[in-house]
Amino acid sequence: MTMLFIDNKYTRWYYDIIDRAKTRTLLAKKYYEKHHIVPKSLGGSNNADNLVKLTAREHFIAHWLLTKMTAGINQKKMAYACKMMMHSNSTKQDRYKITSRVYATLRQNLNTLLKGREFTDEWRSKLKAAARKRADNEDKIDKQKRREAMIKANKSQIGKKRLATTGEKNHFYGKGFFGESNHFYGKSHTEETLKKLRGSKSKFVCEHCSVIVGGQSNYKRWHSDNCKLALGEKNA
Repeated sequence: MTMLFIDNKYTRWYYDIIDRAKTRTLLAKKYYEKHHIVPKSLGGSNNADNLVKLTAREHFIAHWLLTKMTAGINQKKMAYACKMMMHSNSTKQDRYKITSRVYATLRQNLNTLLKGREFTDEWRSKLKAAARKRADNEDKIDKQKRREAMIKANKSQIGKKRLATTGEKNHFYGKGFFGESNHFYGKSHTEETLKKLRGSKSKFVCEHCSVIVGGQSNYKRWHSDNCKLALGEKNA
């Protein structure tokens, strides 16, 4: 038993699942997911002896147990991983669906564990790389779904106080977001950059919805072939 984990009942339950999975016979038509016994974020490798195939339910339970058998920064990492399993969807993985009551309880507990965490530069880089990879692999239908989800989320926040105004201890933004801790504090844009920011953007008219859009990147992202009307016609 690695020293990364606390010697408690949750660790014992965790290794009971792992040991049972290693010794059983895998069924050809049954769905399994690969799981890192020692998570990669805690120093685990991709070696065969650190991998095991679990059912979707076992995989979710394993990540929940990891939040109970770690401490400090490691616990925050495991809480983040568990929370991602509750929300992320993938065409290659059939994530385990939990009940609304379990979801509400876990969300509250995990948010408590994540409170006070700080985003390191390495963590930010990984998040940006993962987001860029997801965007590059999205098809037009997935982009439209994400767009509608973003619009719905933005509308639900109308009139609510933004998290950024609650102080430097806000666990979502991290301490580096405010004051002298901000990486851009005391710096200024070059004249060339300011000229670009102040300059007027080129206007584009969408051939599908006739909306006038400022900036080529906005036009390509939300209109042209990605326009809601164009996607609706293709899906009809």
